[in-house]
Amino acid sequence: MRLRFKDNEILEGLMPTDLTQNLPEGFLINPPDQRSNTQRIFVPRSALESLTVLAVIGAARRPRRGPTDDQRQVPMFEE
Repeated sequence: MRLRFKDNEILEGLMPTDLTQNLPEGFLINPPDQRSNTQRIFVPRSALESLTVLAVIGAARRPRRGPTDDQRQVPMFEE
């Protein structure tokens, strides 16, 4: 994510794409440099001018095709 503040400062970082994890007051951003001592930054919404998605990491979950039961599994308990 690229965050542009009202004073024209720019901050880039990582944040979850799950919108239910975003707080109404602002965003929690993880800096991309994992070696830094800053682990997470809270950014109030009122301080932002714009928020831009630069990339999405990870693949979309797709439903599995074919039978859901493993045919190789031997039934252990019969009913």
